[in-house]
Amino acid sequence: MELLLDDMELLYKENILEHYKSPRNFGRIKNPTTHHREFNPLCGDEIELFLVIKGNKIADVKFHGQGCAISRASVSMLTEKIKGKSIEELKKITKEDLFEMIGVKLSAVRIKCALLGWDTMRNSISIFERYVNKEDKEEKEENNNITNNNDSNNNNKGQLDELLEDVDEGEFVENDNRIK
Repeated sequence: MELLLDDMELLYKENILEHYKSPRNFGRIKNPTTHHREFNPLCGDEIELFLVIKGNKIADVKFHGQGCAISRASVSMLTEKIKGKSIEELKKITKEDLFEMIGVKLSAVRIKCALLGWDTMRNSISIFERYVNKEDKEEKEENNNITNNNDSNNNNKGQLDELLEDVDEGEFVENDNRIK
């Protein structure tokens, strides 16, 4: 049994090195829906996360930055996991889920490194919900108000046309209440 655990740990370490050397979804996105940067002052790791969100799902994700093998590997693994997921699904990803992806026991110092990408993702979602998505909702409401005002204006125009026809026919009554 001891040999089996050592073999599993070795596989996880190889996976971490693979993600560190060839990170998935590494790069930048020119016009992301949201973009956020986090920095770990304890070790100097820095991660920028770029998300393209369409229909409340992650259509594309990229990260850029520098850091230790654990921080880069964990954000690389995380980007693979979140692509195509909904915002609600992203919110349900826990620290424990991330530790399970990494697969090796981490020291207290390395836990902060592993969580840098996860923190960046959670803060990106928060920014999206607080500002970007809010702006989209406000824009939709404004467009609805314009549509409703146009409907109201069209209704008033119809009433005015009707009143003008009555005037032309000599049926004008002073203080007509049909136009409000």
